Amino acid sequence: MLSMKRPFFRVIRAFIILIAILFCFMFWEFGEAMRFLPRYQEKNLLGLSPDQVIARLGEPDYDPRKAFPLKGKPSTGWNTTQPSWTSEEESGPLVLGYYLRWTTCRIEFHNDHVVNVQIYGK
Repeated sequence: MLSMKRPFFRVIRAFIILIAILFCFMFWEFGEAMRFLPRYQEKNLLGLSPDQVIARLGEPDYDPRKAFPLKGKPSTGWNTTQPSWTSEEESGPLVLGYYLRWTTCRIEFHNDHVVNVQIYGK
């Protein structure tokens, strides 16, 4: 009877390990890790200027201060040369966006300082 239990427990243990590895892979692959990474946490970003945020997190995936607000190069049909955000008085608060697969980090500035950080799934 003892020999029957050992293979059963080995199979169960291997199954549990496989599920744990799969869960960790999916957690990272779908971008949910952004919610727990310290560099994206609101408490670590509050009060920083846009330049300080960019120095910490890198170039944002969405920056309305640029003529083409998305990271990368514009498509050939893109013909706007003016940025969509000019100043807080004219365009409202500055909002930078960082994307990690299916998760978005939205960083809002008021008077050139971070006032709000939201992380949500797409």
